[in-house]
Amino acid sequence: LNYNAGELDDFEIISDNLITVERGSSAVAEDVNYNAIAVYIGSNSTGLYFDSNSNILGVSDNAINSFVYYPNPTSNILTIKASASINNVAIYNLLGQEVLSQKLDALSSEINVSGLSSGTYIMKVAIGSETGSYKIIKN
Repeated sequence: LNYNAGELDDFEIISDNLITVERGSSAVAEDVNYNAIAVYIGSNSTGLYFDSNSNILGVSDNAINSFVYYPNPTSNILTIKASASINNVAIYNLLGQEVLSQKLDALSSEINVSGLSSGTYIMKVAIGSETGSYKIIKN
């Protein structure tokens, strides 16, 4: 990607022989400011531009306040706790297939994941009208 849409202002430049990272504010359109990071590889102007104002969906965007789970990674038992009643928990593999599901209606519970293969999973938790997604790792 080429970043040449506007002027660069107030950027701190960190550079070694191959990679240059620029951080700060950039005005890419009149009267619009973006917080951004631009990464250039080599000495040419080709690089990647990351805009922190972009609305990119991530797991952290789907978290429920006051919900905790531990230990992560886990081998057998995953403990979950919340300040409001947890309605249900579902665990999905990275293909999107549901591999475990439990209805709880409790403030805390222990989820037995010993039957799952080692790997990374996504846990969806429903508390009231909120749903959160969390990455869990099974050893």
